[in-house]
Amino acid sequence: MAKSLSRSTVSRVATRIFPTSRAASPF
Repeated sequence: MAKSLSRSTVSRVATRIFPTSRAASPF
């Protein structure tokens, strides 16, 4: 549960910081 939430949050933040690399997110 925590992992899923963390992953979602990280993905969201990454997409916000790197909207161009949202398709190939390193996370």
